[in-house]
Amino acid sequence: MTILRAVPLILAAGAVATLTACSGTTDAAGKGSSGGARAVVADVAPQSTPPDPAPVAWGQRHIWGSGLAVEVGAPAACAPTPAAYPANIERAVKVPIVVTNGTAAVLDTVLLVTSDARFDGQAARVITDIDGPCGNGVASSKVPPGQTVTTSVAVAVGAAPGELRVTLGTPPSADKAVFAGPA
Repeated sequence: MTILRAVPLILAAGAVATLTACSGTTDAAGKGSSGGARAVVADVAPQSTPPDPAPVAWGQRHIWGSGLAVEVGAPAACAPTPAAYPANIERAVKVPIVVTNGTAAVLDTVLLVTSDARFDGQAARVITDIDGPCGNGVASSKVPPGQTVTTSVAVAVGAAPGELRVTLGTPPSADKAVFAGPA
């Protein structure tokens, strides 16, 4: 176990030991039998990340509570250049992303975070192919309220067809939208 992983466990064990030592004993009514300080230790469930929302199909629209709307189109094959990253890509697909700013403020599309891409359940890498046909990921564009812009992201996938999931999020809350379908 690494030290960084052990620190929370050590701190938690120390806190429980300290609280237990200070609390004395209590009866069912919560009255202590010693004159020392008393503490109540409650069971706290470990924090976990919320599950991903149900996937949205290619071509369907997701609208966040802020009014920001995103539609991810079906993936199309792209052939990365030799300079593309990552190297040694079996197959690449590019998904178009249409962003409609239904908020009251100007939106920078770079804030539309591609937080996760998965192909057949495995992590898939986003491709950077500057000046190549696969592109350079979601480009930074300023979108005024009520306006729409189209951008794209390319993903390295396996040689055989399978399911691609692209998860997008918006700061600061990073509410997620998962788009999925065949690729």
